[in-house]
Amino acid sequence: MTDKQFAKNTNDDGSKLSAEAQEYLAKHDVNAAVPITTPDLSDPAEVLRWRKEVNSMWGEEDDPNRPHIEAEIADVRCLVAGPDDAPLVVYAHGGGYLLGSAEVAIPITARLAHNLRVVSVNYRMAPAHPHPHGLNDLHNVVKQISKAGREFAIAGDSAGASLALAAAIRCRLSKELNMKAVVLLSPHLDHSLPTGIGPQAEMLDAMSKAHLSGTPAEDREASPVNGKIDGLPPVLIQIAANERSLSSAQKLIERIATSGGAAELMIWESMWHAWHYHHIPEADRALAHAATFITSRMS
Repeated sequence: MTDKQFAKNTNDDGSKLSAEAQEYLAKHDVNAAVPITTPDLSDPAEVLRWRKEVNSMWGEEDDPNRPHIEAEIADVRCLVAGPDDAPLVVYAHGGGYLLGSAEVAIPITARLAHNLRVVSVNYRMAPAHPHPHGLNDLHNVVKQISKAGREFAIAGDSAGASLALAAAIRCRLSKELNMKAVVLLSPHLDHSLPTGIGPQAEMLDAMSKAHLSGTPAEDREASPVNGKIDGLPPVLIQIAANERSLSSAQKLIERIATSGGAAELMIWESMWHAWHYHHIPEADRALAHAATFITSRMS
C-alpha cells in the first residue's frame, strides 16, 4: 500500500486505566447497554415512554462550556455547536436505532466542538420510522450543507456510525466531493452479525428487527459494511477490542484498503462500547484524535 492507502491497528495502552475509568467501571455494568426492560415495540405509546425514560437516564443536558443551539436543516431538527468558521462535521448519535438523541450525544459533540463546528442530527427512529427514514434525514442534512459549498466530514457512534457510513456512501455516489473525512466510533455496521446470548442480546435483536422492518439484514445501506466503499474519503474507526462489531470494522478496513482508499483503525484494548460518551481521559484522547483526523483533511 502507498502512504495514502493505509490500515493501522493502534492498541491504546490498556495496562493502566485512568482513575476515572476505573471508578466508572466500579459503578456501572458496561455490558448492560439499556438497563430498562424493553417494551412491546409494536406499541408506539410504550416506545415513546421507554425512549423518554432511557434518554433521561442517559442525560440530555447541554454543556454550558460548549452550548448547543437548535437549528432546522432540510426540515430536520439539529443541534449545532462550535465556532462558525471551524471545520464542519455532521454527527449521528447512537442508541440502537430506537433510542438516544442529539441531546444525549452532547458529551461527545461538546468535546468535538472545541475544534469543530458540529451539526448533530435528530434523525427519525424506529419503530415508527424504520430504515431508511433515519438515513434519509441524515443524508438530507448533509446534502443541504454540501450544496452551500462548504467542506464537511460525517461522523457517528454505534448505530449512528452505521447511518454515517451509509450517508457517506450516498455522498460518494452522488459525487459530493467536498466530503473530506468519515469518523466511526464503536460502529455497528452489519445487522447479520449475531448479538450473542442473554436478555441484552435479545433486546438488541428486537431493536435491529424493528429498525430493518423487513429490509434484509445484508442490505447494502442497512448494513453499510457491504456498501460500495470505493472512492470514500479517509475513514477513521475507533472501537474497543472486545466489541462484537470488531470483525465488521476490520472487514470494512480491509475492503477500503483493497479499493485503494485510506483508513485508520484504532483498537482500544481496555475500553467498552461507545466509551466516548463518558467523562474519562480515554474518551477525551479518542475524541481529540478524531477531531485532529478531521481538521487535518480540511483545506
